[in-house]
Amino acid sequence: ASDGAARALAHALGFRRLLPYVKALGCVVDPYKFCQQYRTSKIIRSMYDFKTREKMEKHVKFLVNQCKSMGVIPVGVNDGWAVDGMTSTDETLQMILNHYGEVVDPVIRPTVFAMTREVLAKSWSEANIYETNCIDFDDQKWLTVCKRPNGHPLTSPVYDVVIIDEAQDVNSVDIELIRMVLKPNGIVIGVGDGNQAIYGFRGADTKALQKFGEFFNAKT
Repeated sequence: ASDGAARALAHALGFRRLLPYVKALGCVVDPYKFCQQYRTSKIIRSMYDFKTREKMEKHVKFLVNQCKSMGVIPVGVNDGWAVDGMTSTDETLQMILNHYGEVVDPVIRPTVFAMTREVLAKSWSEANIYETNCIDFDDQKWLTVCKRPNGHPLTSPVYDVVIIDEAQDVNSVDIELIRMVLKPNGIVIGVGDGNQAIYGFRGADTKALQKFGEFFNAKT
């Protein structure tokens, strides 16, 4: 598969596992309308005035998107599981900024962090999913991996073999999703080239292949 196709398959895998959950919330799923690229922007517009958005929106969207890619969950939720135990604390958000070399003016940084927590919590909210009848593409994997309604994950091991193309572009949520759907003693195969890692903006990094190999104790 091409890189785009491989990433689309990962999203589709998550969405298939998420579908029973969103239908149980009462959502009517039209595959052409239910996943909306601009859900985070819509949430921000519904919560803050123009003046606030003009200063903060770019930073908030970046942090929310990276939280989803890294499996960070809102502070204080009781129906979730965080990849690497990360919640949306100031420390976590600052770590994300440092990792990607993003700079936020110290004067507005506390407000940006507070807004990020609010928007991430709204994205997580079952009420918001039901009211808007939509999720975004990052939610397809983030919610599938991190949601734990009644303490139970949304998916279970179903595959004997999982093959991942462009493995240099996997992020933390991708790896966890693979683990969740792989049967005990199943086989996972990753194919990639570390020199072609170009998806840092969605949570991948130059060590993605190394992390993939270490996580699955893979032979190279």
